[in-house]
Amino acid sequence: MEEREWESHCGGYTDYKYRCKECVHTFWIDGDDEVQGADKLAEIVARHEVERSGRPALVLMPYEYAHDEHGNVTCLHYRERLVTPKEAFKWIGPVHEVLNPEVPDVQMFETDQIRIIHRRSQSNKSMEPGRNLRILKAHYEKVGESDVRQLYYLGLEYGNAGDLANALKFHKRYVELSGWDDEKFHACLKIVEHYQSIGHYEDAVSWTTRALVVREGWAEAYFSLAKSFYFMAQRGGREERRNWERSVHFARLGLQLPPTKSILFVNPMEREYRNVNCALGAPNGYKAI
Repeated sequence: MEEREWESHCGGYTDYKYRCKECVHTFWIDGDDEVQGADKLAEIVARHEVERSGRPALVLMPYEYAHDEHGNVTCLHYRERLVTPKEAFKWIGPVHEVLNPEVPDVQMFETDQIRIIHRRSQSNKSMEPGRNLRILKAHYEKVGESDVRQLYYLGLEYGNAGDLANALKFHKRYVELSGWDDEKFHACLKIVEHYQSIGHYEDAVSWTTRALVVREGWAEAYFSLAKSFYFMAQRGGREERRNWERSVHFARLGLQLPPTKSILFVNPMEREYRNVNCALGAPNGYKAI
């Protein structure tokens, strides 16, 4: 493997390393990732080599991207970890880059036999505060809205920086322009989170219903509604009892749905919805319902 100086964005360097590989199947991870189940890789390659029938293919694997202080996974998504042939794929994006198929008829498989765990806290790599926001702002100034997907990530980075006005602006614009329902759903819920954080619960409910129209079978929207109505119930007023009822109702609906599997970020802890117990023990005799 040749070495190369780090570029001003992630994509170029990653793509360079990727193209240097001399192999039929390519498996990639970041330098601060841990691989669990690596001994299964040869078996997975052999199985999918038969199943792909000579066509380009990728294999999705679960990625534990973040954990809470107790080690519980708080950010999980499935990434395209194993691809073949490498000429059929290309890295795209200045940050949060993905291996994008460059040819039609790519076979997609999934396995839980290998699990990738992000260990940034254990890495010696120095972190530059605001790096991703800086890169994405420069990218936006260069290409504008022609790269729609980066509007979503620009909104994320503005949110991480505490700039809610720009976070809302770019996520709403992304929802207007995007044709990818999975990410549009997540953009709606990021908007919801920002409205919840400033106590605008009616706006949060409105944007959650927009998410439900996009992906009515994904539980996260129901948990989001439950959370909004929980906080609305805490405000009291004439609708207090109904808001407790709504909170429990939507949480229960979400729990009836299967866990969401997506190449985008999902928080498995949402299924351990803590506010439901509080709502069930609410005042005004609700416990008896």
